[in-house]
Amino acid sequence: MRIRCTLKLAAKIKATLPNETDELLLPMQWYANLIRYEGVQYIVAMDSGTLATVLFLGKGIVSPNALAETLSSAASRMFERNGWMFALGRFVDIDQKHLEILPTTGKRILGSLTEMIRLIKGHLEYGDRDLEAIADQVNQAPMSYIDHKAPKWLLDDLCMKRQNEL
Repeated sequence: MRIRCTLKLAAKIKATLPNETDELLLPMQWYANLIRYEGVQYIVAMDSGTLATVLFLGKGIVSPNALAETLSSAASRMFERNGWMFALGRFVDIDQKHLEILPTTGKRILGSLTEMIRLIKGHLEYGDRDLEAIADQVNQAPMSYIDHKAPKWLLDDLCMKRQNEL
């Protein structure tokens, strides 16, 4: 599992980011950021290929392994809830065995992550505080990086095509 972290998230999980890393944008890696809202820490993570976004509490996540476990668990719950289990391991990585924590790269992905954070903060301010419901809502937002499709639509299509092939 490759997780590209912002500096503030890397500091929280006590990860030393390498100075030099490949700039290659891989379709199966996560971009993660730490956000704070009303004194509560949240971690938002986005898959680089589908832009599927998960949101979870940052409390107690103080190591790279804890981040990977919580991210994997949150993604698995969301993918199961939405009927996207076929995509896990094929299009979206949740394998924690080979964990790499790297600095963020890829300005288009970072721009998409920033947009999701803006949407998440809006939901936190004006909506309820159910993090899974917020993640489900933001995954319905059309994103330019994936041709103005929503992550939900993209994953629905990937999983529907697979079911039709069986």
